[in-house]
Amino acid sequence: PMLHDADPKHEHSGRIIILELTMLIVVCLYVPCNTMNNPHNIEQRKVFDEALTSWLRNQRLVSGKQVVVMGDMNVVKDANYTTKPFDRWHEEALKKTTANTLPIEDISFPGCSDNERRRHEIMMKEANLSTCWKPEREQYISCRGVGMYTGHGWGIDHIFVSKTLCDRDCIMKCEIVGDWKTGNQFFGSDHTPVFMKLCDDWPYKIKQVRNKIDQP
Repeated sequence: PMLHDADPKHEHSGRIIILELTMLIVVCLYVPCNTMNNPHNIEQRKVFDEALTSWLRNQRLVSGKQVVVMGDMNVVKDANYTTKPFDRWHEEALKKTTANTLPIEDISFPGCSDNERRRHEIMMKEANLSTCWKPEREQYISCRGVGMYTGHGWGIDHIFVSKTLCDRDCIMKCEIVGDWKTGNQFFGSDHTPVFMKLCDDWPYKIKQVRNKIDQP
């Protein structure tokens, strides 16, 4: 599947910038939000997720390059990325959802539904990606609640890298910049930047892996 505006089936609320280097592909994106259980948007999000997974899997198999995927993924990976349990967000969504026939796996606060998280795990597996925060934290919250959700937050901005980059210790630093509780480093947005720096010698570390594989 194509991932740019020339594709007539492109989801226009999804935005992607791709930078391809000699040994690295960097994908910076915004993944469409399901906007609180809107059936049309949920279907578009499903199509987007599947197209992204297919493209990333193809890059892994064909290009042989390392991959960095970063941006607003609009998905909460696990309990470390939310200030409320998933069942509480499901209850919140049910209060705002009236008389629709959505599958229960699609009903939740944006980014927290079972199907969104399931498709995310499929993408991570198919593209052979890892999450590699440095330094590690108990919580990874990048988006602050506003209005009635003030005092809560979600980790929906992520940086994922090819597993080899993690396994070979190629990540020097990878962190969520701001503090969701104080709003420090949120720069007027409800999201804070996420940041990563690769080690200067990461290409050498990757070439070492290739040389070992090529040896008889």
